[in-house]
Order: sequence, then structure tokens, then C-alpha cells
Amino acid sequence: MRPIAAACWRATIGVMTARGEIPKRTIEPEKLVRCRDCRHGQATSHAMIYQCGAERMAPAPAGWWGVNSHVCEQFKGKS
Repeated sequence: MRPIAAACWRATIGVMTARGEIPKRTIEPEKLVRCRDCRHGQATSHAMIYQCGAERMAPAPAGWWGVNSHVCEQFKGKS
């Protein structure tokens, strides 16, 4: 498991309630990014799907949706 994923898992386990529920967390809007705005984002033959040039694993075999917002620790804005 990657270090960031392991840290997130430990943090989630640490806040579980007695009934085993995982509370919902909110992410600050400034931490959400889009692949189409990143210098690592590489367009594919599909207009909306991007591959990550920083070798970040996509959640689906096709790649990342360029317009979906998500947290990425390797985001570098286009200049």
C-alpha cells in the first residue's frame, strides 16, 4: 500500500464510531484539481479522457476524466 493511502486508512480507522460507521469527510475546494488543468495530463484519443504523465494510477482502465475534480498530490498547474 502506498504511504499516502496507508495514512488515510489509519486516519479513517482512528475516527470510526463505536458502531463501525465511517463519518463523511469534507475536502477543501482548493485541494480539488482536474487532470485537464495539470501539466502531467496527457490527452488520449477520447476528448475527455486523460492519462497521467506522473504515472498516477487511474481508477478505471480507460484513464482519468479530464473534467472530474479529485485530490492529487502530484498536481502541477499549466503555465
